[in-house]
Amino acid sequence: MIAAMVSTMIASMIVRPQPRPEAELRLFCFHHAGGGAAFFAPWAAALPHHIELVAIRLPGRESAFAQPRFTSVERGSEVVASAMLPWLDRPFALFGHSLGALVAYRTALALADREDKRARHLFCSGFRAPHLPRSRMLAALPDADLVSELKGFGGIPDAVAEHQELLDLMIPLFRDDLRLAEDYVHDGAAPLATPITAMAGEADDLVPRHEVEGWESHTSGLFRLITYPGSHFFPVEQQARVITDIAKVV
Repeated sequence: MIAAMVSTMIASMIVRPQPRPEAELRLFCFHHAGGGAAFFAPWAAALPHHIELVAIRLPGRESAFAQPRFTSVERGSEVVASAMLPWLDRPFALFGHSLGALVAYRTALALADREDKRARHLFCSGFRAPHLPRSRMLAALPDADLVSELKGFGGIPDAVAEHQELLDLMIPLFRDDLRLAEDYVHDGAAPLATPITAMAGEADDLVPRHEVEGWESHTSGLFRLITYPGSHFFPVEQQARVITDIAKVV
């Protein structure tokens, strides 16, 4: 029974909005706290045809809502790495936004350590470098304050914020995801050999530019910082530009 549950969880993590069997490269995308694979659905058609987007759906959301959510980024990333292995038959890159950047980074470490599978590139968007201390703590806020904070930086859609029943369902998900990021303590892992591009919103009040710049110390390869007009969710506000910048590199 447990083995079947784990198998189901792993299978549900891989979401291919627009399968491209002949693609030269797979881009694995990791969503933000409270998000899901649907966040990247608009990207699938917008990417050049030689790139196939694979969204990673963490358990406990969307069609996998009943699954237990991760309580540790490190352990969860090991499970994600296992789910990805069958899909690493060609070059691949990782993109993560906000919490997703941390999960993508730890997944890159897990793959390199266990299977010597090295990503061609790692894109870390809208998240502090993992060795830096947390500047804001949101997970333990009272419900009303948490919703206000989330709305302030665009982390919760109006359609959810305006309906209490939806909020009651979503607030525990937001808390669990935020705890993943806030409880993370960097273990001093050696820098990746994979090049890193860090991305920051110029008007992001949640994660300032200097915290994003710190990703440079987590690669022994090339590092680049790109800033975009917009707030914490600049990948939505500047979607075309972000996709173009990714496609240029991979």
